[in-house]
Amino acid sequence: MENLTILGINFRSSYSLQRFLSYHKLQSYIRHLRLESLEDSRSMNVLRLANIENLESLGFRSCEYLEELKITSAGNIRNVREFRSFRSLYYVVISDCNKLRNLSWLLLAPNLQTIDILRCAEMEEIFSFRQSGEVPEMMRSLNPFPRLGILVLEALPTLQSIYWNALPLSHLKEIKVNNCPQLKKLPLDSNSAKGRKVVIRGDESWWNELQWEDQATENVFIPCFRCF
Repeated sequence: MENLTILGINFRSSYSLQRFLSYHKLQSYIRHLRLESLEDSRSMNVLRLANIENLESLGFRSCEYLEELKITSAGNIRNVREFRSFRSLYYVVISDCNKLRNLSWLLLAPNLQTIDILRCAEMEEIFSFRQSGEVPEMMRSLNPFPRLGILVLEALPTLQSIYWNALPLSHLKEIKVNNCPQLKKLPLDSNSAKGRKVVIRGDESWWNELQWEDQATENVFIPCFRCF
């Protein structure tokens, strides 16, 4: 495969993924990776994927048994810059993974541009610090998504929180929320998207029940709303 430059690959088994990742030379060619219908794993350490340096898009689809995407390291991670490993990753899609409850590992990807989270019945929080250990404590102070442009949340009936604070989202273009009845607050304040023309799409009844950081924030984002 001497002329191979880009590789996209699907896996249906955590064991197969582990075997593949043992071939270090191939890792440098991977740009797109999708894990689909994993039946041999209830928990996965996402740091196993961190060595795929050129990974641009990552998807988890129909992983009905997957309950947890963990952040664990064999050594002590002392440097936040070192820890944020997924530097090439710009697109993540999580769909039909009904046992996942949070996706805190996304904080490892500082250059994400698009996040799609679809039809995950037990998703309660996108980012949670109820986990124990050194890593979550380190990530509290990070500016998580300086490049995020599009966030899509769809059919997440138990979702209550995206992020615990308002975020400075200087590249934000669109937030789409559909069928997320428990989500009452967005991680926005009056400075979150300063100077940006942001579109927020959703159902009108959901929009009318949103809780805002303050009146100034509500005034900034009222013109941004577009009803489905």
